[in-house]
Amino acid sequence: YIPRPGMDVNAKTNNSGGENILFLSQVKDLCRELQPQMGFHPFMFRDGKCSLRQSWGDCWRDECEDIVQEEWGCGLRSRNDKRDDNKLHQRRDDCETPFNKVLHQVRHPLRTIESLVAKFCIGGVEGKVQPSFLIFANALFPQHNFSEMSCIEAAGYYVDEYNSAIVGAAREVGIDDQFQVEEATPCQIAKAAGFMDSDSVYSPSRDRVLK
Repeated sequence: YIPRPGMDVNAKTNNSGGENILFLSQVKDLCRELQPQMGFHPFMFRDGKCSLRQSWGDCWRDECEDIVQEEWGCGLRSRNDKRDDNKLHQRRDDCETPFNKVLHQVRHPLRTIESLVAKFCIGGVEGKVQPSFLIFANALFPQHNFSEMSCIEAAGYYVDEYNSAIVGAAREVGIDDQFQVEEATPCQIAKAAGFMDSDSVYSPSRDRVLK
């Protein structure tokens, strides 16, 4: 749901070749090498054609660029359609992971910043930022130069921009629900995700789950 740099922000100005070059440059930065600290790998999205015996290489690099170009902003490219109830529903099938429900998980921003600082700061809050975080932050939000920021500044701007992007996407295409980690119970999240809908529950467990 996060817009592709220079491409999804304003659809009326997306014809510039420079904007496409910017986006492709960010994709190459993300995929140049394995970044295990960021919890991202192409095999998380699909089986692909690369061997899992090799953690990274030319094959995984190509697969990474392909999947990132397809998935980045896919929710914004989805379309609305009408189903049997004659109501508009958001189609998710433009994404490799076409979930029926999309939830926005939020956390107290200071807790999120605290976690980023603990994981990615070198030399304290005023120190440098781990290179892997800089690659992702600069690719997602190229309007900032995170490389020139202290670690606490980089974490703060990243959290603000990320949540702003998701809130903007919610206005554009709709997000089904939102929950706060510190307050929501597992059952509330399951209900918001549709797992307690009568047609989604495993039949032998339906009475117990839905009561």
